[in-house]
Amino acid sequence: MRISLKIGHSLFKHPINTSEIKDVAKAIVELRDQGHAIVVVVGGGSIAREYIDCARRLGSSWSEADLMGIQVSRLNARLMSSALGEHALFLLTKDLEEIPILLQLGKIIVTGGLTPGHSTDGVAALVSEMIKAGLFIKTMDVGGICDKDPKKFTDAKILKRVRYEDLRKIVLSSHSAEAGEYSPLDLVALEVLGRSKIPAIFIGSSPKELIAAATGEDVGTKLAYE
Repeated sequence: MRISLKIGHSLFKHPINTSEIKDVAKAIVELRDQGHAIVVVVGGGSIAREYIDCARRLGSSWSEADLMGIQVSRLNARLMSSALGEHALFLLTKDLEEIPILLQLGKIIVTGGLTPGHSTDGVAALVSEMIKAGLFIKTMDVGGICDKDPKKFTDAKILKRVRYEDLRKIVLSSHSAEAGEYSPLDLVALEVLGRSKIPAIFIGSSPKELIAAATGEDVGTKLAYE
C-alpha cells in the first residue's frame, strides 16, 4: 500500500527529542519492510511558528514568513531523513511532481513544505493524490480528533470516527476564530482529501500507533465520507 504520512509538531517540539525521532523512524522502516511505499511530510513544529511570529513582528510579509516556516520544515525533514539513514532517499525533494517517480526507487521519500500558502497538511494531502495513496496518516499531540478542544476542555474525548462534513465544520469554525483555536487539519488538506475520497486516519505520535494504523488496527480517528 502507498502511504502519505504527515508528521506534525507532536514530534518536532523545542527542544527536539532525538530519541523520539529515532523511534518513529524505526517504525517507518518497519512499515517499508512490510511492503508499504511511504512518503513522509514533515511539519515545521513549534520552532517554525516561533520564526513566523517573529518575522511578522519584524515586518515580514505573510509570504516571507511562510518561506521561513518552509525552511524550518525542511530542516526537520533532514533530521527525519538522517534518522531513516540508508532507507530514505538522499535527495530531499522539493517538487510535488517528482514524488511519484522517486517513489519507484524503493526508498522512503521525505519532504517538508513546498510553496508559501500551503501548509504541510496540504502538502501531505496533495502527495496522497499524486501517489494514489491507499492511506493518509496524520500524527497529532493527542491520539486522534477530539469532540472539543483538548487544550481547553479536560473532558474532551477522542472520536473513533468522524464524518467528513462534521470535520469540515470543526475546521471552518477554527479558521473563523482567533489564531490558536483547535483545528485538527488544514482546510486545503481537507478539501483535497474530500475530492479524492482518500482513506485517512488521525493518530497519536507513538510508533506503535503508527504501525497499528497502517496495518488496519482500531486506533485513532478514521475519516468517513458517508
